[in-house]
Amino acid sequence: PEPVLSGYVIETRAVLSDTPQRSTFDVVAMDATVLMNLEEKVRPWPNMSDSDIADAIFSEYGFTPVVETT
Repeated sequence: PEPVLSGYVIETRAVLSDTPQRSTFDVVAMDATVLMNLEEKVRPWPNMSDSDIADAIFSEYGFTPVVETT
């Protein structure tokens, strides 16, 4: 077997049927960026460029960002 994706399952739904081969199981998954939406964080970013802010935010979630300097 080969993995289809690497991510987080956020929803599942089973639809069962009496008819053969009609039952389904749906899986909704998202990549690791879904973790960034679990809570709202508001904070000041004084004297920091946009690229430094982006780098700090993505690094906080364990990503290795590639950000163009601004």
